[in-house]
Order: sequence, then structure tokens, then C-alpha cells
Amino acid sequence: MITIRVQPNRGRTHVLWAVETMDGTRSNGVAYSPVDAMKDATAFVDAMSMPRLGGHFRKRELRVVEGGK
Repeated sequence: MITIRVQPNRGRTHVLWAVETMDGTRSNGVAYSPVDAMKDATAFVDAMSMPRLGGHFRKRELRVVEGGK
């Protein structure tokens, strides 16, 4: 399973995003809007699902969590 978390930072000036896979592979970043955050997070998921880049996950294992702590 792949989990994506998207939430505003404390000052609400940026949106924080994080992606985590079952094996512990993680990536995170900062974006200016929720749309940009989802684009960035989805790009990471796309890269992880390409075998030639070392990825081995399927997109159907994707789970999006908004506003997680």
C-alpha cells in the first residue's frame, strides 16, 4: 500500500506532502497549493511504479489521506 498525506503547514502559507510505501520508502516535500502537492506526490508514486527506476508498486495500492497528523 502507498499512503499520501497532504496538509497545510502551521502558518498555512504552504502545503506539506508525504508519500510512504509498505517497505518504508518515503518522500516528502512542500508545495504552494494542495493541487501542486498532489502533483508532486503523484509524480513520486509514478516513479516508484516504473520497474526501470527501481520501483515495484502498483497504483491500485494507492491510498490518499488528507489532513493527517
